[in-house]
Amino acid sequence: MAVILLILFLSGMIWAQPGDLRPRAAGEMRIALPDTNRQLNLYQFAGNSAWLQMNNRGNWLRIDFGNQTARGNLRRYWDAFGVFDNAVSFSGQKHVSPTQTFFGQIRYNLDYKERVNRAIEMEPYDLDPFVLSDSTEGDFLYAGPQVFVAYSHHIWPRLWWGVSLDYRIYRGLKKNYS
Repeated sequence: MAVILLILFLSGMIWAQPGDLRPRAAGEMRIALPDTNRQLNLYQFAGNSAWLQMNNRGNWLRIDFGNQTARGNLRRYWDAFGVFDNAVSFSGQKHVSPTQTFFGQIRYNLDYKERVNRAIEMEPYDLDPFVLSDSTEGDFLYAGPQVFVAYSHHIWPRLWWGVSLDYRIYRGLKKNYS
């Protein structure tokens, strides 16, 4: 019985209308300027590439530079003393026709982690049940590109399909010191 209810619920969600969940979550509060980049829909929330066309209706091209720095002793055992994350990305979206949308992003990351204690993985607190560790403290320098491409196609009313590809290369070595 529970399986039948689950199937009915999921099939009902397929035919649901697209919408922005943020005004509903904020007590139906609306803002004066529409925020098209930070909508809470199936593409932004779940990464579902079929909803790419409903996410943003315009064509755009953007260049972003990012920098995030954090330092200090208030950290977990395997965390780095200092984290310096830098990135540059080029992204764009193009509506090829009223039913087809492409999105592409090329990003280059340069991450420096200072005084990493006993960890040799980039994210030692990730969901992996085993943690690879060593007996040294050192610095990491990670660098590499990332390419993300998504395609969305509106087939019938209330029916979309999409596909996406995410490819990353991250290289890094630990520089040990005593």
